[in-house]
Amino acid sequence: LARAPNSNAMAAEGVDSTMTIATAGRAAVGKTTLVLALQRGRPAADGTACESTIGVETASVLVKSGGQNHRMSVFDTSGEERFMSTTQAFLRERDAYLLVYSLADLGSIRDIHEKWVPACVECAPERAVFVVVGNKLDLVPTEPDERPELLTEALAKMQERVLELTSSMATAPLFLETSAVRGDRLAELPGEVVRAVLGTRRDLGLPMRTGRVDHPSHVTLESGSGPSAYCCS
Repeated sequence: LARAPNSNAMAAEGVDSTMTIATAGRAAVGKTTLVLALQRGRPAADGTACESTIGVETASVLVKSGGQNHRMSVFDTSGEERFMSTTQAFLRERDAYLLVYSLADLGSIRDIHEKWVPACVECAPERAVFVVVGNKLDLVPTEPDERPELLTEALAKMQERVLELTSSMATAPLFLETSAVRGDRLAELPGEVVRAVLGTRRDLGLPMRTGRVDHPSHVTLESGSGPSAYCCS
């Protein structure tokens, strides 16, 4: 994917727009591993194990697209029920939501439309972009026609319900499958989020929020012109 740039140089570089992102999903689906992989700019193929998030953890990723820098401030929330009140507080008024499930866990797929999307919709602004991410692609067949029927049916039902639940949003939800361990489509994810958030802001006539990089460590992800053209610098 990418190498981590010089942090001092990155800290001094201006940011053209900023956006807040919240993760949501059942515990142990790989939310924190996914965020860590985006921060590092490479898959977690080294076997890095992430402890369960306690409450909320924060991260920052700088995405470079079209010669501009966009900072994603990520609030990585816990999927455990005992932290739900804290999680809900950090879900409010975000620009985008990364709703993560495990392709190897049918229950986590069901939770997306039964629990997490409704929870986010309840506190999301109209401009919010919903990005539904199927993680752990390395544990199931990549080709849809090679997958178990139960998985195919669960995914179809989930996508249908998510489309219904987010119909009041300004932008239709995005669906993406990846592997934080193997790196499938990992470099596409930040670019997809940035393009959707900026496009929604333009459509609604909202100003771009700006700021400066203040996180000590960033990974620059260079996005191309097409949906599968994202690569890292």
